[in-house]
Amino acid sequence: MRALHRRLGVDPFGLRVERVIARLRRGPLPPGCLPPRLRLFALSSLAPVQVRLLQALSGHLPVELYLLTPCPDLWQRAQERRARLSAARALRDPLEAEWLLAAPGLEARFGRLGGEFLQLLEGGGEAQLGASSDDGLFLLPATAARQRRPLTAPPLLAQLQEQLVVGDGALQLGAGDRSLQFLPCAGALRQLEVVRDQLLQLLAADASLQPRDILVMTPQIDRFAPLLPAVFGDSAATGVDLPWRLTDRSQHSQAGLGRSLLTLLQRSGERLSASALEAILDSPPLQARFGLTATATADLQQLLQRGGFRWGLDGRDRGGDASHSLAWAIDRLLLGLVLPEARGVAPAATAPLASGADLDRSGRWLHLLGRLRHWLARLGRARTAGAWASLLPQLMADLYGDGGEAAWELPGLLAAIDDWHRDAIAAPELELEAAVLAAALEERLAVDSGRFGHRSGALTISALEPMRAIPHRVIVLLGLDADQFPRQGQRPAFHLMERQRLLGDPSPADQDRYVLLEALLSAREHLLISWSNRAEHSGEPLQPAAPVRQWLDWLAARLGPAAAGLTRHT
Repeated sequence: MRALHRRLGVDPFGLRVERVIARLRRGPLPPGCLPPRLRLFALSSLAPVQVRLLQALSGHLPVELYLLTPCPDLWQRAQERRARLSAARALRDPLEAEWLLAAPGLEARFGRLGGEFLQLLEGGGEAQLGASSDDGLFLLPATAARQRRPLTAPPLLAQLQEQLVVGDGALQLGAGDRSLQFLPCAGALRQLEVVRDQLLQLLAADASLQPRDILVMTPQIDRFAPLLPAVFGDSAATGVDLPWRLTDRSQHSQAGLGRSLLTLLQRSGERLSASALEAILDSPPLQARFGLTATATADLQQLLQRGGFRWGLDGRDRGGDASHSLAWAIDRLLLGLVLPEARGVAPAATAPLASGADLDRSGRWLHLLGRLRHWLARLGRARTAGAWASLLPQLMADLYGDGGEAAWELPGLLAAIDDWHRDAIAAPELELEAAVLAAALEERLAVDSGRFGHRSGALTISALEPMRAIPHRVIVLLGLDADQFPRQGQRPAFHLMERQRLLGDPSPADQDRYVLLEALLSAREHLLISWSNRAEHSGEPLQPAAPVRQWLDWLAARLGPAAAGLTRHT
């Protein structure tokens, strides 16, 4: 590590932050080097060094943190724990059994991440909190529901949310209460179908509910993504057009539609070489659109190399001489269908090239090369943003069709093009090269760009992560299978966190459990939870994830036989 440090010539980030903290604590700073105020939103946790940085900053400017807190007494318990254990131990030792026994039921099962975060924020006494008051920040949803409908029991979801605020209390499940549903299903595809049907029923029953009010989250985003178009996009089967958008899955780092389109745009702005054409052809969606396998595409590349293709789209790229261009190679293949590949046979100085393949495969090869030649020629001209926004959907429909197995990318890809067009409309007359467009789209399709696709106007499907549960009227937790949730850390045995866990150390399992609590707090009207209850290949029964089982047992202990109505077997 020391040798690496000497080679890099830069201190690790943690050491640089510690130096900043020490400087902030030494005294006043020059005027104007800090903003007048710092506000932070939607934090589920921070590293201890980050908390110390905020505490040091608070000596120079107001620091405001807006937190989703499950119950109002967390701060009180953090202060009591510090007084009982001493500041040093309270900020070092993680929350264990004594905290779990003192915390309310659901918070004890799912809320350790939030409890440790608030213990860190409460600090060791050197940075005390200012004056505080509740000021009605903790809503009592069940009480509000009783005021609206005095003769009707409030929804179970509202009762659970209020119970976190006021402490333990009796729960009541009213007739027809669908605010909290558990949906065990036979496999991933069946989960999507059941969730879709449940959502369509909710939309049909409430005219004010819109797709933008629905959030679906899953810890298995890569498993469900290929199935989404066939289920949520099957308007012919359901008779309902349900707009949806997938976030949290990179569209430019894998060989899908996004990567294929970017490669095509990038290569169209440079000389078309044999290697550039190979990169364009190495696209599963493109191959599927023209009925070719990866092996058949590799055979085509070898055939073009044998036929003499070197570089250039046509004669215009080669100073008027089309020899060894792509257009010239296509002409050779066309002649090879009707003329023998023999010495002396060369109409218009173009010798026939026998493909050695059957007529069907040769036709597919020629169709693909012809469409690529057409689009590469069109992409080689600069255009305005409006012209590009109109051209790209036509290109994708022609070269990639419905996208095949990568069809899940289409909504996000089209949305990225629309978003770019709206931003670029400020300069409507500016003409852009394809390479510039590729750079702009690549940034929008990057992983971090796709992480913030919520509130897009469509139903949102995203990964299950802390503070992802922005308040929605309907929240669905999909794919909470026992072998997938909660996630387990995979650190090497020599990692220091494997030897001793300290307060605030990241734990994927704690993060996933806390997501359940955040989802419970963020769901305004309905919370649906699904998992696979049978193995897809053997049909053997499967249990839900451990946190879901704990929640079901907890509810059964409080609701009695009525709790069975929460689980809808499909």
